[in-house]
Amino acid sequence: MQTILSNVTYRCPSCRSIDWFRDGCLITEDEATGDLVIRRVQISDPRMPGTGWSCTYCAHEVLPETRLARGLDIRERRDCS
Repeated sequence: MQTILSNVTYRCPSCRSIDWFRDGCLITEDEATGDLVIRRVQISDPRMPGTGWSCTYCAHEVLPETRLARGLDIRERRDCS
């Protein structure tokens, strides 16, 4: 069973925003409601497997195998189709 983390866990460690991008998937925070908004904004590129998550606000790159990376990966698999 996979645990979905609270929104606080998805915050960028550098700028504290929730504004992540990887291979066409965008994970952001709705400023009005605080809900996560997860959507595909580009077609997934098969040449980009294993790319990391980056904050679109400050360009922070998430290290693989961290709790943040695993949480973002779970949300991408579940909600970004």
